[in-house]
Amino acid sequence: MGRFLKKIFCFLLIGVAMAYLLQFAIDTGLRKSDYSADYKVWYDLMNSRINADILIQGSSRARIHISPALLESEFGMPAYNLGMSGTAFGLENYRFNQYIKHNKKPKYIIQVVDVTTFTNADEVEFVQFIPYLNKPLIEKFKGHFDYTLADLYVPLYKYRTAYGATTAGIRNIFRTSVADDGNYKGFCSYNRPFSNKSLLALKKKYPAGLKTRIVDSIYREFVDFVAYCKKENITLILVWVPSLDQYQAHVRDANNMPGLYSSLARKYGFKYFDYSSSPICRDTSMFFDYYHMNTKGVNAFGKYLVEDLKSVIH
Repeated sequence: MGRFLKKIFCFLLIGVAMAYLLQFAIDTGLRKSDYSADYKVWYDLMNSRINADILIQGSSRARIHISPALLESEFGMPAYNLGMSGTAFGLENYRFNQYIKHNKKPKYIIQVVDVTTFTNADEVEFVQFIPYLNKPLIEKFKGHFDYTLADLYVPLYKYRTAYGATTAGIRNIFRTSVADDGNYKGFCSYNRPFSNKSLLALKKKYPAGLKTRIVDSIYREFVDFVAYCKKENITLILVWVPSLDQYQAHVRDANNMPGLYSSLARKYGFKYFDYSSSPICRDTSMFFDYYHMNTKGVNAFGKYLVEDLKSVIH
């Protein structure tokens, strides 16, 4: 019986080792694939390929609204956009901390803010984290994250809901470089006409208006981030990019978020540019939905932004 159990144990041990080896191979391929729209940025970040002087951070409102090419052309410094769709500051700061571990610190950080900045992210494409899962990440966002410690420690388990991930990983194992996502340094723009479909859905979901929220722990994390920038002599610039006025009218902002950012800017001595009252906000031809500008809007906004940044970036 002892010999039989020993054989079973050895068989299981070999099976687990092979599963971990296969997972390592799949993750290696995934990092270089286009399975997630964020893999190219993560690859650049983790492989120390960014090293930007101007770093852009935030949610999709950073990702598709602020062009690194425009900033590079205007200020003659390398820039990169780390914006992530569906995020709030917690995940944005996690990405920044990973950035600092693998790249030189930036001279300037443009942090895009809005009413969701101090909330818990709930619309994130979590598959972007599959090949980069780690215990601190899982524990930090417990309850607001698609993955648990079981996904970290049970080999191959994390792929169970990511249809096609294993295939994409295996197919890209021997790639010599990361797949090109067609974007320039994390920035993407959409040349789409306006649709009010998402705005109507929002009003249906929140008929009494969308209430703003502040999660204290995320707010404190933001204050710590501000202190870090000051300590490291990084010039922090907060930007509230335009959103459609019809959306703004439906927001019940009891916390007066624009006022809160203004107060923080005065207290800690950084710049804050608020475009929530820009003429762009009243023109639907500048947007493809209530929260995101199209290419026309991005180009128009870029002109305003660059002129204001000239007073800060030298």
